Order: sequence, then C-alpha cells, then structure tokens
Amino acid sequence: MKLYEVVRHDGAGRHRGTFILPGLEPGDVMPMLDRMAPSVEPMTHDVYRIRRFRRPRHLVTFGPRGDGSAGVREPRRPLPHPPGLRAEAGLPRDSGAAR
Repeated sequence: MKLYEVVRHDGAGRHRGTFILPGLEPGDVMPMLDRMAPSVEPMTHDVYRIRRFRRPRHLVTFGPRGDGSAGVREPRRPLPHPPGLRAEAGLPRDSGAAR
C-alpha cells in the first residue's frame, strides 16, 4: 500500500489538519478520513503522495469550490500555419525549348 498525506482546509483556506493514511489509490483515503475525523463544515482536501527520497507530489483536490468554475479552462485557439508552407501547386515554368 502507498502512503498519502491529506491536508485539510476550511472554506476560508485556513489549514485544519494533516493526516497520513494508507491506500491503493488517492480516492481510497477519503472514506477512511471521513470515518476517522468527520467534519461539520465543508472542507477542501489536498492529497499528496508520500515518496521515499523526493518531495511529496500533489495528486488531487477533493471538496467544494466556491467560485463555481469547476476547474474548466478556456479552450485554446489553434496555432496559425507557418507562412512558407502552402499546399497549392505553383504554375509550371516555361523551359524555353518549345520555341
């Protein structure tokens, strides 16, 4: 099993606790956390993977979002084509031999 660090924040962004829990996937630690330390107010949970010789890696954030954006980004515009590459065929050159 892997170890995950769960950092709990309240609605104002204040730190409300850190828990180290075992699990196979990041989603496995949330039911365990709810049984161990239930919260009355809505909380945001950041889940980090604890690695042996490197810094913890942020994996996922669980919880409500106050801004209503749901993590949706604006779509990107496609990049313009380079000006020198065209798919049109040019006019054939006159070789001068047909005179």
